[in-house]
Amino acid sequence: MKVSVSHKKIKGGFGGIALRMKNDRKNVAVGVLKGAGSYPSGGPSIASVAHWNSEGTDRIPSRPFIKQTLAKKKQLYIRMLAIITRLTLQGSVGAGRARRNLGIRGELDVKQTIKSLKTPRNADSTIARKGFDDPLIHTKKLLNVISWQEEDV
Repeated sequence: MKVSVSHKKIKGGFGGIALRMKNDRKNVAVGVLKGAGSYPSGGPSIASVAHWNSEGTDRIPSRPFIKQTLAKKKQLYIRMLAIITRLTLQGSVGAGRARRNLGIRGELDVKQTIKSLKTPRNADSTIARKGFDDPLIHTKKLLNVISWQEEDV
C-alpha cells in the first residue's frame, strides 16, 4: 500500500502572500461614521454638521478638517502603509492589528486638526454666543464622534 501526503504551506512564499491578500479585503475609514448620532432636540445629524463645516455653506466657511489632515500627514501615512504591507506580507503582523494601528493614528490626527484649527475664524456673533473662537468646537460633539472602523472592500 502506498500513502501519499501533501503539505500546504500557508505562512510563507507566494502562496501565503496570495492567501493573506485574498482573505483580507478591508479598508480603514476615519471620520464621522454611520451612526454617529444627532444633536439634541431633533437637531441635524452630526454627519450633516461635519459635512457643512467641511464643504462650507452660504453662512459657514469651508473648514475641510479631514482633507487638511490627509494633506498634512500624507507622507506619514504612505510610510505607515509601506511598513504595514511589508510586515503583513512577511506574516510578522496580522492585518487586523495593522489596520487598528493605522485607524487609531488617523483618528488622533483628525481630532488634533479639529482642536488646532483657528482659521477661518468664527463670525463675531458666533464668538459672542459661544464665548470663545474655536471654529469646530462648541459642544465637542463633532470632536468626540471622530472614530475609525474597518470596512469590507
